[in-house]
Amino acid sequence: MMDRKTCIKCGIEKPLSDFYTRKGAKDGYRNDCKQCVNVRGHERYLSRQEEIKAKVKSYYLANQEKKIDYAHDYYKTNKEKIAARQVAYNAANKEVIAERKAAKYQADTAKRAAYRIAHPKMYWAERTVGHHRLTGKKIREDVLAMAEQTTHCPICQCELKYSGAGTAWHSASLDRKLNDQSKSIDNIWIVCRRCNTTKLDRSMEEMDEWCLQWQKARQGGRLADEDEKCDKCGSIRTVRTGDGRTCLVCGHSVKEKW
Repeated sequence: MMDRKTCIKCGIEKPLSDFYTRKGAKDGYRNDCKQCVNVRGHERYLSRQEEIKAKVKSYYLANQEKKIDYAHDYYKTNKEKIAARQVAYNAANKEVIAERKAAKYQADTAKRAAYRIAHPKMYWAERTVGHHRLTGKKIREDVLAMAEQTTHCPICQCELKYSGAGTAWHSASLDRKLNDQSKSIDNIWIVCRRCNTTKLDRSMEEMDEWCLQWQKARQGGRLADEDEKCDKCGSIRTVRTGDGRTCLVCGHSVKEKW
């Protein structure tokens, strides 16, 4: 049996492995080689590119659920084979994969820079959610909505910067209100980096106590004694305001007694 054949298109004699098989042919192979078939098919595609794309898209939309179910079923029944095939491909094409990733990263650099400038809060929300290991589309949307509403730090009232601030004190940062609870949307808020750094891992109650200790240091080591308690609620959490003191708990003002 002959192991070579001449292509009727390009006229070059080639081994039979360079020809597609055909059941109806005498020798079991097509008369035109694989290269000529592929070139002709590509030219045909280019001449009808938009029509073919529209047809493929229409078919996919009409059979979307069926194709997704088929893909899921195929993956479940062939999970080990797919994983082994992927491992083998990655091992055989390490350099090609690395070059492809590097080229894509370089091509996307300008796009990422333009995206950061055009959507600073969206970019901040995506990076922050990833940094804090928060998962799920809902939490990303909630953090973005919170960023859209938060323009100033709720503690010191400085204007927050979501882009280009880096590690500046007024850059926006995500903080847990109660450190002993999870990072749910009800337990987080956006504050400036300075206030977040000051709070650290303190709870709200510990932060209140720290503020009192700060007042004590400012007033020469004195904290409210028995005579300086709030005469309304009895709390010692009072701070000097003008010629009197104001209770941090109930807001009641008392006249200074020393």
